[in-house]
Order: sequence, then structure tokens, then C-alpha cells
Amino acid sequence: MVCLYKALFENIVLTIENGGQRPPVTTQLGYTREQAEAIQRLKHAKDDYQRLGLPYSASRCAIVNSDLTSTIRQANG
Repeated sequence: MVCLYKALFENIVLTIENGGQRPPVTTQLGYTREQAEAIQRLKHAKDDYQRLGLPYSASRCAIVNSDLTSTIRQANG
């Protein structure tokens, strides 16, 4: 239990030292920094347009022809 409080206290101190910003996410699951940042960006996106990186004015044609759509289709193969 002491380790839990110690970790909590250390994270609070790091947050204060970073000007109120959360400390960077660290992972030991074998993800690269870019992958971890992409996951955080997706989790914190407000809507699907932000998740897909599309402007609100994107037409159906633009969405269908976007790089992301092509990547998803290739992955689902």
C-alpha cells in the first residue's frame, strides 16, 4: 500500500513541476512513443472527425478517398 501512495505522490509532484500538465505516458508493453501518443490522441478526441483527422467540412468523397480509409481497407484486407 505504501508503494501506491509513493507512486501517487511522485506523479502529483511531477504534474506540479510540469506546470499542471500530466507527465508523459510511459509504457512497458512494447509500444513505440508514436504509438502511445496516437492512442492518447484517439482517447482524448472529442468526435470522429478529430479521430480521423478530417475537417468538419469534409465531403463524403474526401472521407472515402482519405489516406486513413485506404489504410483501414488494407488492414482489413
